[in-house]
Amino acid sequence: MLKPLFARVVIERETLKHGSIIIPEDAGKRNAPAKGIVVATGPECDESIQVGQSVLFGRYAGDWFEDGDREVYVCQDEDIIAVIEDE
Repeated sequence: MLKPLFARVVIERETLKHGSIIIPEDAGKRNAPAKGIVVATGPECDESIQVGQSVLFGRYAGDWFEDGDREVYVCQDEDIIAVIEDE
């Protein structure tokens, strides 16, 4: 597990599916934000960002890494565009 430093966030990207078909990320709009789940936050991260939250984040602002069997995204907390709240 990656442990982010400073104000960084680790996000696991959600896989888009339609039925049993996995939709490639680049099938969406060119500059559309990506959606994911926060799996870790650094000690200086904004307190409004919590582990387990569903978020939208800038697709090209951070770096992708392999963390075991999953691909995660590491970015600054300010690269998170919005928190998705259940209604």
